[in-house]
Amino acid sequence: MGTKQSVAITGAASGIGLATARLLHDRGWQVWLLDLQPEALSSACRALELPATRGLVCDVSSKGGVNLMTLVNAVAPGPIDTPLTRKVHTQNVRKQWSHRVPMERYGTSEEVASAIAFLISDEASYVNGQILALDGGFVTAGLAV
Repeated sequence: MGTKQSVAITGAASGIGLATARLLHDRGWQVWLLDLQPEALSSACRALELPATRGLVCDVSSKGGVNLMTLVNAVAPGPIDTPLTRKVHTQNVRKQWSHRVPMERYGTSEEVASAIAFLISDEASYVNGQILALDGGFVTAGLAV
């Protein structure tokens, strides 16, 4: 990548968002962190050694949250090992999910971040309007929650 590109990452204060921000920052992207939690956002900026001005408290689900996008793709993560899932999924729930997912495990935030890095790379420049399931084969196996 010859010129530095910028990317705004939602939910960037923890979990998948933070892993994505870390990966893209390490690859030379100028990252902007968007999140609802100001304290966690400040911590994420410090962890990535970004100025506090790169962390924006905002709600992108609101009507005016995002004004302009050129390529719009999304990821649809299945069971991913994040701080939130570790907090709310009991050992029994984790066992059930792992049994149902064809890959027999939870995914990692870093695996989701790598897929996101692909979607915003030059290699995916013709990919638009897609939802990429990152679920260890759960949906394609015809399974339902």
